[in-house]
Amino acid sequence: MSVWRNHMFTIGMNSYANSFFTLTTMAVAFLREIKIFNWIGTMWGGKIQFKTPMLFSIGFLFQFPHCRPDRHHDGLLAVRLAASLSYFVVAHFHYVIVGGILFALFAAF
Repeated sequence: MSVWRNHMFTIGMNSYANSFFTLTTMAVAFLREIKIFNWIGTMWGGKIQFKTPMLFSIGFLFQFPHCRPDRHHDGLLAVRLAASLSYFVVAHFHYVIVGGILFALFAAF
C-alpha cells in the first residue's frame, strides 16, 4: 500500500501530508535496496547453474537498481516537484515495467 504514495507529491496537499509521503518514499527506496541485496545474497549462498533463465534473472538484477539514478533523492520534495509531469516519470515507468517484464518473459521462455 505504501508504494503508490511516492506519486502523491504534486496533487496539492498541505505540507504535513507531503512530509508523510516524503518519509514513506524514503522507506520504500531503502526497502528496495534491501530486497536487491537479499536476491544477490540468495544467489551467493546457492549453487547456481548459469543457464539461460538464470542469465536473464541476473540481467534483471543489474537493470532494476538503475531504473532511477536518483532513487535516494526520491523523497525530496523539490526533486519530485521538478520531475513530476515530465518525460522523466514516463521513462522511469517504462524502463522498470517493460524491462522487468521482458527479462521475466525471456527467462520463462
